[in-house]
Amino acid sequence: MIFANHAHLYPHELREEGAKDALLRLLDDCEIDKAVAFAPFSHRFRESALYCDVNVNEWLAREIAHDDRLVGFGTVDVSEDAEPIADQVRRIFELGFRGIKIHPAAQEFAVNSETAYAIYEKAQELGLFLSFHTGLHWHRIRDYQMLLFDEITWDFPDLYFSMEHVGGYSFFREALLVLCNNKRNPHTFAGLTSVEPDENGMLGPWSLSDEEIETLVFQTGDDRTIFGLDFPFKNADYVRRAMARIRSLRISDEAKENILGKTLEKQLFRK
Repeated sequence: MIFANHAHLYPHELREEGAKDALLRLLDDCEIDKAVAFAPFSHRFRESALYCDVNVNEWLAREIAHDDRLVGFGTVDVSEDAEPIADQVRRIFELGFRGIKIHPAAQEFAVNSETAYAIYEKAQELGLFLSFHTGLHWHRIRDYQMLLFDEITWDFPDLYFSMEHVGGYSFFREALLVLCNNKRNPHTFAGLTSVEPDENGMLGPWSLSDEEIETLVFQTGDDRTIFGLDFPFKNADYVRRAMARIRSLRISDEAKENILGKTLEKQLFRK
């Protein structure tokens, strides 16, 4: 079974290529069995006259309610007038979602802020998995520099999370350091999302080389890396190339199976 992380889902009216039917077509085209679907960030709905009064997590719950191929992750509204963080996280859990997507740069908050720590505290209590964007995203770097994620692991030792893009081209080694530093308490995971080279063969802001990915698996182990789609920002051709690349790496068959679904399944449905 192939189970992929990291699909951003949108209402058809807001982003046609990011709607559920488009995601399901991509899964079929790439022979992927299941995927994690992220709720949109609240500011995206506030910008829309059609959805400004709609709760993003309630919308996602309705959107995927009858499709067992999609596993929901909520998002947290960090604006000043939003409801208390703990209440939002609890509601995400009550909706049956398995985790939360967090994008410190896009949501413009520091990963070690009081707001962020309120998310982590409640998520740890409820056993929710967090998927962080890591690496470049045009926001002040000090708010999401890689070594801050090591602080999170120490302050919340039972919190499970992935570092999507594994820091990207610029911060890969710092992300690897965090992952290796927590090898004795392996609750941190590398998200192989949008790490392909650009079409010209050069490494872009989130790209990783084959050697870096193989080193990642060698240093962290066969079960600490998770494949992600970055739908709708990456299309089916890109996803197929990424999956073929994973299968061609100099890593064990067990590691390849784990990357393409087994590790994600284990972590989201752990007892």
